[in-house]
Amino acid sequence: MLKITNTLVGCVLLTACQQAETSPTIPDFQVKGDTVLVDTSSGLYKKLTTEAISQSDNFQHFNTVGVVEIPPSQEAAIGPFFQGIVQRIYVQLGQQVKAGDPLFSLRAPAFIALQRAYLEAKSEFATATKHYKRQQLMLAKELIAQRSFEEANLSYELARVNLEQHIAELKSYQVDVTKLVLGQPYIIRAPIAGEVIEQKLSHGALLTEDLASLIRIASLKKVWITAQIKEQDIPTIARLKESSISLAPGYAAALGFPADSELPLLLEYVQPELASENRSASLLLACDNNLGLLKPGMFVPLIFSMPKPHALAVPETALQQGDEQTYVYVEGREKGTFIKRSIQLGAKLAAEGTSFTARYTIAAGLDTGERVLTKGGFYFHK
Repeated sequence: MLKITNTLVGCVLLTACQQAETSPTIPDFQVKGDTVLVDTSSGLYKKLTTEAISQSDNFQHFNTVGVVEIPPSQEAAIGPFFQGIVQRIYVQLGQQVKAGDPLFSLRAPAFIALQRAYLEAKSEFATATKHYKRQQLMLAKELIAQRSFEEANLSYELARVNLEQHIAELKSYQVDVTKLVLGQPYIIRAPIAGEVIEQKLSHGALLTEDLASLIRIASLKKVWITAQIKEQDIPTIARLKESSISLAPGYAAALGFPADSELPLLLEYVQPELASENRSASLLLACDNNLGLLKPGMFVPLIFSMPKPHALAVPETALQQGDEQTYVYVEGREKGTFIKRSIQLGAKLAAEGTSFTARYTIAAGLDTGERVLTKGGFYFHK
C-alpha cells in the first residue's frame, strides 16, 4: 500500500513539473503591424518615457566648427628688402610694437648706393634751382634769350622730378630723408602696430633679398573665424543678426572668458560658390579678441541661432530611423499601446532650458497634444 502511495505522489509531482516547464511566458511587448502592445506590469514599461507635443517659441539653430585666423590687414611679414649683414636687432618674440618702431638694422651696399644717388639728385636739384632763378632774373632784364631760360627751366624740372623719385623710393623703405646721412645702416621699421609673433634673425647673419619673411607682426585685438556651412543652412545665414552668432558658451568659459561677457560674431562674408566635395560654403566672421584668448589656428565651436516662433517640435531621442523615412511611436488611447507613425522633419532647434537634447520641428505627421515615446523606443527593435 505504501509503494502505491509513493508511486502516485511521484506521478503527481512529475506531472506538475512538466506543466510548469511548458506554461508559456508572457512577453514584455507584442508587435501587431504598426502597433506595439507593451505589458503595463513589465519592467520594460517602467523604462519608457513619453512627452506631450505642444507649440512653443524655440530657436532654430545649427552648430559648426570654425578656425581662428588673422585678418590680412592686421598682419605684416617683413623681409630684408636689400642684401646685407644684420647689425642690430631691436625686438624680441612676443614684444608689442607700434607702427614705425625699429625692428632691425642692416648694413647693405645697395642701400648706401641709394643714399648716394639721393644726395647727388639733391645736389643737382639745388644747382638747377639756382641756375633757373638766375636765368629768370636775367630774362626779366632782357639780358638773355627766351631759349636760354627755357633750357634752364627744363633742367630744373628734370632735376626736381629726379629728386622726387629718389625721395619716394626712400620713403617706401620708411627712411626719413631729412635725417639721412651717407653710410648709415638701413633700419627696417614696423609697418603696423601689434605683437611680434615670429622672429628669425641673428646678429651678423647675411641676408638676401629672396627671404620673404624674417619678422611677422600681427594685431590680435580682432580676429577672423572661418567656418563651413551646409547648403541647406545658407538661406538661414542671410537672415542672421550679429547677436545670433556666438561661440559655444561652454567653450568660451573653458577658454577663460568672463561668465557675463558677450561674444557676438559679425558676419563679414559668405562665399558665393559651394565646395563640390562636401556641398558647403565658407563664411567669414569677425570677433573682438581684446583679451587675447583666441589664438590663430584654434578650432572653435560656433552656434548659429534664429527665433522660430510657435514651432511644433519633438526631442531628437523620439526619432526612429527606418530604411526610407523617419518615424516616432505615438501613445494610443489604451495604456501601453504605441503606434508607429511616419513624420516629416523640419529644422533643428536649440535645446530648451538646461537640456542638452536637440529638438526638431515637425513639418507633418503629428498634432498638438499627442504624446510620443521619447525614451525606450529602441527596445521595440529587438
